[in-house]
Amino acid sequence: MALLARDRRVASSEFTRDYYRSSSAPAALAARTPISREQPYAPAVPPRVPGQVGDCGRRWRACEETAQLTSGHQLEVERRLEDRLCDVTFWRDEVSTRYANLDRDAADLATLRDRLMKALHLYVRPLEVARRCIALRKDRQGVEEVEDEASTALRQEVQELLRCRDALQRSLEDTQKQIRRVLSCRYHLEKNVQDKDSAIKVEEETRRLTATAHPTDIIHGQTIDPSPVSVEWWKATGVKLVERADHEHELSVQVLAVSEDILVAAGRHLKERLEHTDLCLTTRVKDTRHAKTLLEEHHAKLVEEESKLEKSLVEVEDQLEAKRGPLALAQTRLHTRRRRPNMERTR
Repeated sequence: MALLARDRRVASSEFTRDYYRSSSAPAALAARTPISREQPYAPAVPPRVPGQVGDCGRRWRACEETAQLTSGHQLEVERRLEDRLCDVTFWRDEVSTRYANLDRDAADLATLRDRLMKALHLYVRPLEVARRCIALRKDRQGVEEVEDEASTALRQEVQELLRCRDALQRSLEDTQKQIRRVLSCRYHLEKNVQDKDSAIKVEEETRRLTATAHPTDIIHGQTIDPSPVSVEWWKATGVKLVERADHEHELSVQVLAVSEDILVAAGRHLKERLEHTDLCLTTRVKDTRHAKTLLEEHHAKLVEEESKLEKSLVEVEDQLEAKRGPLALAQTRLHTRRRRPNMERTR
C-alpha cells in the first residue's frame, strides 16, 4: 500500500505528469505555464472578541479549527515535500543517465584519439620510403630516365599519403575538440548530480522530521530562504543541461562514425596504392632485367663476331705477308729483264 500511494503521488506530481505527457520532455517542461498561487488549506480563524457570550464554546471551536488547520497544513506540506522529492529524484536520474552516456563517449573518443595518433605515426615511414625511391630513381642515366609507370605510381603514392595524413590530422583535431566539449559538459553534469544528491538528502531528512522528534525546535526570527532561484529557472536550467548533453552525445556519435570511416578508407587506399606501386616497380624491374638479358645476348654475339673478324684479319695479313716474296721476285725479274739490249727487249 505504501508503494502504491507513492506511485500515485509520483503520477500526480505536476512536473513528472507534464514531462511524460509530451513527446519532447525538455520542450514540454520549458513551455509549461507557471503554477498559480494556491489558496490556504483552510480559512483563517477570526479573532476572538473578549467579553462576548459563549467564549468557552468559541474557544473550543477555535481550538478545533486551529487543530484542523494545522493538520491540513502539515498534510499539504508533506505532499509538497513528496512531490519535490519525486521531481528532484527524476531530474537526478535524467542527469545521471546523460552523465553515463558522456562518460562512455569520453572513453570512446579517447580510444579513437589514440588510434588516430598511431595511424598518423604509421604514415611517416611509408612517406619517407616513397620519397627515397623517387630520389634514387633520379640517378638513372641515359634512356633509363624515361617517365615510366613506376615514377607515376610513386608520385601518386606520395600524394595519396599526404591526403590521407591531412584527413587523419583534421579528424584528430575534431576528436580532441569534441573531447574537450564532452569533458566540460560532463563536469557540469557531475556538479548537478552532486547538488541533486545533496538536495535529496536534505529533502528526505526534512520529510522524516516530526513535531515531537529531535532536533525539532522553535527557531526565533525564522525567515524565508532568500534564494533567487525560482522553480521555473531551476527547471529551465535542467532542460538546458539535458539538451546540451544530448547534443554533445549526438556530436560524439557523429565524430566516432566519421573518424572510423576515415580510418578504414585511409587504410584501404594506402594498401591499394602501395600494392599498385609495388606492382609497377616489379614490372619495371622485370622489363629492365629482360631488356638487359637481350642486350647481353646481343653483346655476346657481337663479341663473338668481332673475334671471328679479328681472326680473319690475322689470316688475311698472314696471306698478304706470304705474298710479299713472290711479288718481290716478280718485280725484280721484270726490272732485271729491262736490261736486255735492242731487239731482245721483245715481249
